[in-house]
Amino acid sequence: YDGPGGSLSHHIWCFTEDLEHGPLKVHWMSYENWDQFRELMGVIRNLGDQYYTVNMAQPTGIQLQDIVHKPINAWIASEGKHNRGIGALSYYQIRMNDVATCMSQTNTKGAATAFNLKLSDPIVDKLPDDSEWRGVGGEYVIHLGQPCSAEPGQRAEFPTLEADVNAFTRLWLGVRPASGLAVTANLSGPQKLLKTLDEAFLFPSPGPDWEF
Repeated sequence: YDGPGGSLSHHIWCFTEDLEHGPLKVHWMSYENWDQFRELMGVIRNLGDQYYTVNMAQPTGIQLQDIVHKPINAWIASEGKHNRGIGALSYYQIRMNDVATCMSQTNTKGAATAFNLKLSDPIVDKLPDDSEWRGVGGEYVIHLGQPCSAEPGQRAEFPTLEADVNAFTRLWLGVRPASGLAVTANLSGPQKLLKTLDEAFLFPSPGPDWEF
């Protein structure tokens, strides 16, 4: 309780079906800085006197394997109650629901640039006829820089990027570069524009949590 007025500042929330030896499952941990994170990891380590294994989600920006004393030996046991290893599970999907708002909260890298965006949104075919929201498909003029913006329309002097909302969301988050999405996803545009977008959206890979 290191917050203002002794309020809660960092904590872990755990669960186990076997109170004697576990395994112990850390459902979530909350902290404000890396010192608090290290303190919570110390608490988990001390629980090792009783619990044989601990399962938890890997926090963003941290690779838990770095702090395992013997990271290679840790993956020997693959079966049983206290099996060890790393697994990945995709349990969420992120997509743009408001292009203008999303772009207004974005700061890209490199020199300022602009392009036309022709965006398709497959959700429009799934919406009821009386739905007021019709997805985010349409034509936009995108300005990149600090800050970025999106406005309806097209400008003849700008290059054009065509994409569906899924591919454009992945580009916007930095999941994959534009040049890669042009090969595997519904995204296309001039090579010069793709190269510019590769540099503009060169962000750390967004990995909220990994199971560890």
